[in-house]
Amino acid sequence: MIHSRIISENQLDEWVRGNAEKAQGVIVELIWRLVAASSPKPKERRFPLGDSIGQRGPDGVLNTDFGFDPFVPEGRSFWEIGTGEKAGAKATKDYKNLTAATPIDVRSESTLIFVTPLSGRKDWEYTWKAGAQAKWLGVRRRRNEWRDVRAIDGSGLIDWLHYFPSVELWLAEKIGLPAHQIQSLEQRWAELRTIGDPPPLSPHVFLASRDKACEKLKEVFSGTTLQLKLDTRFPEQVADFVAAYVAVMDEDAKVDAVGRCLIISGVDAWNAITTLREPHVLVADFHLDDADSAGTKLLERARRAGHAVIFAGMPGGIPHPNRAAIPSPKSYQIKEALEKAGYTEERARILAQKSGGNLSSLLRILQNLSLMPEWAQGTAAGELAIAELLGEWREDSQTDKAVAEKLSKKAYGEWIGKLREVALRPGTPLIQRDGVWKVIGRYEGWYALGLRLFDEHLDRLKEVAVNVLRERDPQFDLSPDERYAASIHGKVLTHSRLLRKGLAESLALLGSHPKALTSCSFGKAEATAVLAVREVLAGADWVLWASLNDLLPLLAEAAPVEFLDAVENSLNRDPCPFDTVFAQEGTGIMGGNYMTGLLWALETLAWDAEYLTRVIVILGELAARDPGGNWGNRPANSLSTILLPWLPQTCAPVPKRHAAVATLLNELPEIAWKLLLTLLPQSHQVSMGSHKPAWREMIADDWSKGVTRREYWEQIPAYAELAITAAKQDLSKLAELIDRLDDLPPPARDQLLAHLRSDTVVSMPQADRLRLWTELVDLVSKHRKFADAQWAMKPEVVNEIAAVAESLSPDAPIYRHQRLFSERDFDLYEEKGNYGEQRKKLEDRRQKAVNEVFAAGGVEAVLEFAKAVESPWRVGVAFGAIVANGVEEKILPGLLESETKSLAQFAGGFVWGMFRGQGWRWVDDIDTSYWTPSQKGQLLAYLPFAFDTWKRVVQLLEKDEAPYWSKTNANPYEAEEGLEWAVDRLVQHGRPHSAIRCLELLRYDKRPLDSQQAVRVLKALLNFPESAHEMDVHAVVEVIKALQDDPDTNLEDLSQVEWAFLPLLNPHHEASPKLLEQRLADDPVFFCEVIRIVFRSKKENPALEPTEQQKNVATNAYRLLSEWRTPPGSQKAGAFNGDALTAWLKNVKAVCEESGHLEVALSMVGHVLIHTPPDPDGLWLHHSAAMALNAKDTDDMRDGFRTALFNSRGVHWVDPESREERELAKKYRTQAEEVETRGYHRLASTLRELATSYERDAERQASKDLFDD
Repeated sequence: MIHSRIISENQLDEWVRGNAEKAQGVIVELIWRLVAASSPKPKERRFPLGDSIGQRGPDGVLNTDFGFDPFVPEGRSFWEIGTGEKAGAKATKDYKNLTAATPIDVRSESTLIFVTPLSGRKDWEYTWKAGAQAKWLGVRRRRNEWRDVRAIDGSGLIDWLHYFPSVELWLAEKIGLPAHQIQSLEQRWAELRTIGDPPPLSPHVFLASRDKACEKLKEVFSGTTLQLKLDTRFPEQVADFVAAYVAVMDEDAKVDAVGRCLIISGVDAWNAITTLREPHVLVADFHLDDADSAGTKLLERARRAGHAVIFAGMPGGIPHPNRAAIPSPKSYQIKEALEKAGYTEERARILAQKSGGNLSSLLRILQNLSLMPEWAQGTAAGELAIAELLGEWREDSQTDKAVAEKLSKKAYGEWIGKLREVALRPGTPLIQRDGVWKVIGRYEGWYALGLRLFDEHLDRLKEVAVNVLRERDPQFDLSPDERYAASIHGKVLTHSRLLRKGLAESLALLGSHPKALTSCSFGKAEATAVLAVREVLAGADWVLWASLNDLLPLLAEAAPVEFLDAVENSLNRDPCPFDTVFAQEGTGIMGGNYMTGLLWALETLAWDAEYLTRVIVILGELAARDPGGNWGNRPANSLSTILLPWLPQTCAPVPKRHAAVATLLNELPEIAWKLLLTLLPQSHQVSMGSHKPAWREMIADDWSKGVTRREYWEQIPAYAELAITAAKQDLSKLAELIDRLDDLPPPARDQLLAHLRSDTVVSMPQADRLRLWTELVDLVSKHRKFADAQWAMKPEVVNEIAAVAESLSPDAPIYRHQRLFSERDFDLYEEKGNYGEQRKKLEDRRQKAVNEVFAAGGVEAVLEFAKAVESPWRVGVAFGAIVANGVEEKILPGLLESETKSLAQFAGGFVWGMFRGQGWRWVDDIDTSYWTPSQKGQLLAYLPFAFDTWKRVVQLLEKDEAPYWSKTNANPYEAEEGLEWAVDRLVQHGRPHSAIRCLELLRYDKRPLDSQQAVRVLKALLNFPESAHEMDVHAVVEVIKALQDDPDTNLEDLSQVEWAFLPLLNPHHEASPKLLEQRLADDPVFFCEVIRIVFRSKKENPALEPTEQQKNVATNAYRLLSEWRTPPGSQKAGAFNGDALTAWLKNVKAVCEESGHLEVALSMVGHVLIHTPPDPDGLWLHHSAAMALNAKDTDDMRDGFRTALFNSRGVHWVDPESREERELAKKYRTQAEEVETRGYHRLASTLRELATSYERDAERQASKDLFDD
């Protein structure tokens, strides 16, 4: 047999004698491996290896329930191993020592085994011959000191090795002997991990996205499965996958597995190995097809011998539980696995991109393409080269097929016929699914097939690429809010998006890897890319730029200079097309952004130092035109992302980056200023990085994310210097930079402070200095308050800034105190903690400040001050607190309704301040006899929303209370009593939205709610549709819930309320129209009426176009039906009455049959029946519902039931392993079995159809890996 010729007794003996020092460690590990292979999963197994060899005690201890005679005894055994020439003497010494050291009760239950690898047949002086061994054993056995005593010499070891060829292969490798057509898992993994080393590959590279296959492998190695077919288009990956799987096992499990597993690479070796008496796991690393007779015989031979088999098969065919797919991982999974293995981020990205998720391609790329793939050498390679140029296409698109015909110069049927044969061959990088063809691993294909492309191919490629890519997307004929439904309107591109992307990638490959096309004229590839991009973008208007949005990064890679020229030309045109592209940005989840591709293209080119400055200036011009929007992809963000000092997204050196920013500052100073502020250090900055090139090699393999500390501090001073220079010319910029003073490096900070101390600044008018001084004081206050924070500046620096602030302090109170009256009270607190005390101190400071202003210029000065500050209200509050009586005549009532907003706010604050200080006595003492009702109402509106105010409303406004109720802020939390009375007043004066918030507070406080009042408020809301955006949805829903819970609520009123507010009563708001749903479940007539409102009768001719009101009613009715969760038969107490369901359904069938709505009615009934509770006897569905669904005449009900079950899953994450789909399929098959055993076979068929759909989804997802990478 082939395996018996690997190691002979003489070869082992000679190696041990010639390698005495190394032999002891190798032989101990050999025995450990043989023991593990012979008796897996023992109770105990200890064989010290490596540095532990030579320690006191036996060389090995084993305790197993399964022996392997004559080598491994059952039970406990102690092992002594000697490799020296005097084996007999060593055995005697070990026997004596171990016997003395082991208790008698242990020895009586244990076997002592002595092992020597030396042959007993040699005639050398110290050979321990077979006769001497037998005599030695006889003497010791007669002593009965051990249960048994055994000896294994070189002859025995060779016999033992022949049972386990994988262990023999390991030993052969250790002693330098070759093997043929057989390989151990360890040998295969040792080869794999060193490909591309350093760093070595990790097992995760080969296990990514293969969890299900790993579970099947576990079954094989545990002995529960004897045959596993791994579906893959790349059969050479099977052995690699198994080797990687075993490599991540724990040490004990691994030694058990490798001792009984072999990789077989030929039929001869297979036939030899299958004669082994001991069961092994055999991995077929050659073509083994279970569909042909030869393959079947090989598998049967292994099965009869008790061996488990793992082999490759092409996807498809009959499903079987002993099959599993080993899908190709996604590119990002390869990238992550390579990074874990120690590859740099950029090297990992490039390898993942080039391999396209194909592990076979990855291994070839790591070997520098030294192995030309077989598919690139056959007769069909020329046809594959055309497919490589196409990249992707749809077979159901006539225009895509026409492009293929143009490139191949053949009829599509003739050309694709050859490719279909090629696609079926293992390893071919051409795949097809659902009529979509795709070349995977385009980088490898480009170099492998490039020599088959000639000048004429490139000429044809340019012609079709320009024709296809200049097509204007018809979706732009629609308005922005209709474009999401462009396909419904028939506004779609003539050629598929797959083909467009494939051709754009080909242009990028032409421009980025021209050397692959060795059969083309010199420079032809690059020239083709340049001319194609030039023609595609020539004179592009906004529609063409937007149509090319997703392809622009690829076109930029194809011809960077031509691309940048085209962008600059468009920017210089009037009108600029990008202005219109910006304007197309939509809102919401359906909205689109058609500038993203251009920004990504520019980010891609910014990686190359040669294009950096042009890119920065172009992005600056785009940022200047950007009107803003909801999308995060903005030119200004791209600018900062590219140049961030701590994570630059360019390979340009620091001086080049600095020069680019300086250029931008010269040409677009406002944009550059905003950029500089983002480039200065900040405590909280996040960056996801910029777009990277797909094909053009702009980034070095050893590029790593981030920068060194030295590089970082080389950038910061340069950007700070530019910022200071710009700030010196602009007061507003100077103030902004002061706010960032603590972010500047010390030299730049000192330079800025020196400028602020200069005569130029100090001599400015107070009004000009005000903002600078305010920024400095705020900065000092912040750092003094948080002096112990890690980010705080040192006290001496803060003191220096404070001194500069003092030199700029305005003299006039009207300027000096403005900063105290902002909306940010917290920022004005001078200390941390005790915020109540801090608030009081701030109020005192404000009152003191207003008093100074008042003292300096009277009421007029205070009013001017109020107009200058951020919060006039707070000025009014402070003034009201400090002013003496008699001053209010200058404010009240004149300023209460001032057209100057700041003065009206000041007046409101003044009222609040006076009231807070003097209470109702002040209010009652005001002479309002000459005031207008509107002024009185405004005064009262500034007072607390409370009962005392409402009493004065009645007194002062008498019969017309509108001036108050129309203006009050109606804060219900200010009212301690009488809120119910206020609710009616608010509704009476057109404030139902405020009234509903008052009712919500009553419910929250568990105070009684008047159901009739609540209904009035809710109905009043419906009379103010123009203010619907103000509606407090939570308040409305809570009030409706209160009505639903109140047994005294009038049911007719509640029904009307639920109908009116139906859009709000949904699971999102944790609410439902309980009464209407119960009415649907109880009243078949009402259900049929709703059906008729929503759906047309099949007995009637199409009616006239419904009115707008009819459409609204129908929409609401459909909403009620679609959200219905209360099945007929449901009782109010929570029970379920099957007889009621049966009677209800009988009536519905009769009425809807007559009206012509039966089919749709049954479908809607099927929808609601998924909410039927289980039957008391344990069936998952109540028998009455199951019986109804199983009836012969309820096909439509079963369809609705199935649809509702499918939709009940809701929004979900797509699991690449399809675990959830498989679990759902299993669930519905189980339910089908349950109902079928109860006699509901039609319902069972419906559930099985649903299970089958989920199984198909799972299979479809499993086959998407290469298409959707």
